[in-house]
Order: sequence, then structure tokens, then C-alpha cells
Amino acid sequence: MYPNQHTEAEKTVALAGSPPGAIGLELALPLLWHGLVETGEFSALELWQVLSTGPAVCLGQAPATVTLGVSAELILFDPLMTWTVEGHSLKSRSANTPWLGQQLAGKVLQTWL
Repeated sequence: MYPNQHTEAEKTVALAGSPPGAIGLELALPLLWHGLVETGEFSALELWQVLSTGPAVCLGQAPATVTLGVSAELILFDPLMTWTVEGHSLKSRSANTPWLGQQLAGKVLQTWL
């Protein structure tokens, strides 16, 4: 087990009874889109840059590029798709999130690694 990784039993209890921590990465893009792009604080391009090349730049690394014949990590995101956060539809092994039951706009439809 990795450090800070919880057991299956710890992940399948109600949020209030679970150990500290909640899923975040799976919901990050729709929540950031809603909180930053839809409010006009960031443009769509600014958010993409912060989330895609920003981490590499912060670490002093060259940002990844999309190049023919080279592996890439890509997503397909629909900013207009409305959906409800439900435990059974999340891809994470945990469903502990304060967003359960909430309707969000914007959803990652596909990832390629």
C-alpha cells in the first residue's frame, strides 16, 4: 500500500465516517472550468495552459508536446455536458467527495495515455 492510501473498507463508508481526504483529480477540470472560465476569471486557453503545461514549467521541465510517433496524454472535455456526480459513475476507487449528488456542467468524456 502506498503512503496515505486507504483500505477498501475505509473508502466505502459515508463521507462523514471516512478518513481525511476526498477524490479531487477526477472532478478538478469541471470544477475549475465552472469556477474560473464560466466566471470570466480565466479564459479557456489560460485554464488549459495552467493544467497542461503549468506543472512541468513549475518543476523546471520542458512541457510535453503532441508529436507524431510520441506517446501523449490527452483528454476529451465537453464543457456543456451537464451531469450529476454519483459514486457508481466515478472512475476513482473512492467515492468520498462533497460533490456527491451535485449537478456539474463540463465532463471529461475520454482520456488517452
